[in-house]
Amino acid sequence: MATLGWIGRLCLAAATVSLSIVVTPPAVGAPTVKGDATAWAEIVTALKKQRTVSYRAKSTTGPTDNTPGITEFVPPSTKHTIVPGLLESFSVGSKYWVRAIGDKWDCSLTANGPLVGANVWDQQGEVNAKRIPALVIGGIPTRGYGYTFTGTVKGRTVTGNEKLYVAVQTGLPRRAVVEEKLTFDFYDYGAKIPIAPPCS
Repeated sequence: MATLGWIGRLCLAAATVSLSIVVTPPAVGAPTVKGDATAWAEIVTALKKQRTVSYRAKSTTGPTDNTPGITEFVPPSTKHTIVPGLLESFSVGSKYWVRAIGDKWDCSLTANGPLVGANVWDQQGEVNAKRIPALVIGGIPTRGYGYTFTGTVKGRTVTGNEKLYVAVQTGLPRRAVVEEKLTFDFYDYGAKIPIAPPCS
């Protein structure tokens, strides 16, 4: 059984960053909801809203991570990710390019995007949602949620858990913590972000 960090996995390995980033496969079902169904509905609303605006995200793996990764997203499905010292990737729809930092792009290596972009709310399986204590992040009040997912995504059995903090004023995600290890802080919502994939 694989573990799905649906925001974070891309930033950990090229072969595989929540729930809330890019590649959108066709819906194959919907998870059975356990726990707080209202909380789950609010999570899905926030993540769907996030898909409609551009943003940047800074990813860190802990308090001593001084070289955060950066992800840029432009709707409907364009993303650029840099993990310092490790990899750089682009995805546009189902096309995906990745290289080790310092290497040249090999444009023949286009393929379906990584497992991580699937919409968890469209996948068969089970989700268990709850409310968690709210945080004030960078002066922004948020609502806190936690959820686990077990099911099938793109034909693979996956499990994962995530904490999501949604800004009270905007209804957009402010922070996601994946598997208690990888933190994404979202910012620059609505910014004009130029992303030029290496291969067309």
